[in-house]
Amino acid sequence: MKQSPLVKLVLVPAVLGLLVGLSNYLLLTGTEKLFSLTVKLTGYALEFPVEEYKDALRAFKEPIVYPLLLVLSALAVGLIKYAFIGREGVLEGTGNFVIKSFHEGKGFTVKGELARALSAVLTVGAGGTAGLFAPAASVGSAWGAALAKKAGERRVLVASGFGAGIASMFGAPLAGALIAAEAFYKFDFEVGVLVPASVASVVAYVVSSELTGYGFTYHLAVEELALSAETLLHFLFFGLLTGLFVRLYASLLERTGSFFRRLPLPTFLVPPLGALLAALVVLLNPLSFGRGELLLEPLAEGQVRSLLLLALTPVTVALASALLLTAGNGGGIFAPASFAGAFLGAFYAELFKLDVPTFVLLGMTASFGAGAKMPVSSLIVVAEMTGGYEMLVPAAATVGTAMLASGRKSFFPAQVERRFESPAHREEFELYALKAIKVKEFMSAPVYAVSPDETLREVWVKLLKLGVSGFPVVENGKLVGVVTKEDLLKHLHELERKTVAEVMTEEPTVVSGEETLYKALRLMTERGVGRLPVLDEEGNLVGIVTVTDLGRAVKRFFDERAP
Repeated sequence: MKQSPLVKLVLVPAVLGLLVGLSNYLLLTGTEKLFSLTVKLTGYALEFPVEEYKDALRAFKEPIVYPLLLVLSALAVGLIKYAFIGREGVLEGTGNFVIKSFHEGKGFTVKGELARALSAVLTVGAGGTAGLFAPAASVGSAWGAALAKKAGERRVLVASGFGAGIASMFGAPLAGALIAAEAFYKFDFEVGVLVPASVASVVAYVVSSELTGYGFTYHLAVEELALSAETLLHFLFFGLLTGLFVRLYASLLERTGSFFRRLPLPTFLVPPLGALLAALVVLLNPLSFGRGELLLEPLAEGQVRSLLLLALTPVTVALASALLLTAGNGGGIFAPASFAGAFLGAFYAELFKLDVPTFVLLGMTASFGAGAKMPVSSLIVVAEMTGGYEMLVPAAATVGTAMLASGRKSFFPAQVERRFESPAHREEFELYALKAIKVKEFMSAPVYAVSPDETLREVWVKLLKLGVSGFPVVENGKLVGVVTKEDLLKHLHELERKTVAEVMTEEPTVVSGEETLYKALRLMTERGVGRLPVLDEEGNLVGIVTVTDLGRAVKRFFDERAP
């Protein structure tokens, strides 16, 4: 039974938003409780202002406890993922998994999503340099997959759940809807999900906010800068710097992931190893601890004054998060990428004596926007999280430049560049290609034909010589039938005596050269044949179109649109 638009576009997404909002409230609550315990056990407390590197080193009162907690949580993560997802899924990043599942149309299981959610709680709760963006999106996408009844609907609801997860976790409903359309491609949009994703995101946001309270996630006192040639140059140059940083960050994720995949260890032991290495990096620079929420507002207020620390922290955050996440631990890349970008922005502002909150916000926006290939969404998500809408124009300049500088590098290898490259849309674009191309563009011509008077022996010799499976039969320039190898095989003992006219199929299915290849495909399917004679307006045989020709047309269509 076909669903009405009201059910498909409003009611089902609303139910999805409700489920996502409740689920991610539990995810966030569990993580925050465990994180509070981690802070208490490690004695983590920064004294502001942080003037020198040694001030940061005093942050952990019990420094040995932090790596111990993180490694133990990672061991639990490794065992949980190994048991519930399987050996191959232990090292798979959560955000990348969701994007891959969207394109391939499979992958979500109840036990798998429980394992990923619990892994995120353990990793982020233990103070790992990771965030809840990907886990929240994964929970949302899993609910979307569970509510879907068929493949096309599944794709829409998985994307809508992805966006609703972001909306519920970060209080950003508009950004959630845009992320649902933007997250799965490097340079394209899934436009068809915008309406259901908007409904799901708003409902998820309201449910989450009713439970946790309304308001901005962060409070940054951003000054509205008057646009001038000087400020514009700073925005563009900072975007260039951030884009280059993103390229290095994405390459680091690739290299650490490759390193961990090659290790001759049981896969459930790889997460603890990554956690140990990440913890050591954090001990070298305690500003890299956790999701960064404890530091963002003091950073924007100029409470971190050491240029060395401001320059070092983006590097250590990138390194710690890469070691942690590519080893298979739970959590996502949004928080550390934004966190690193914020420090990069603070460094740039302090270096050139500019407004620190402004460049902290620009750094957050550009780092994740360029790295996740979500330039539009990143502008909105950071604005909604901070209330900094007055920064949209400077942010657009910075993010645009960062996107160009970062090139095709992405934090998510499973992203494809455009919709037509996605397996989820392959059939749709193949049909589009066939509907856009005329038969005459890909038919085979000139045509090898036979006459009705030829013997089957003569035709058999031609079949073997040319390597074809049949011929059109022409008399006085007009098509009168077709003869195939199958026709000849039925009369093997009469090849010398019988003629083509006696065995050919009369009045065969034909197609005009002006028709589309899609029409040719439909005729082939309906008649159960693999080739069709092509006639001109006067009824003269001008070519033949085969299934192979259809394949060539589709291949050219995709080749012409490849980067």
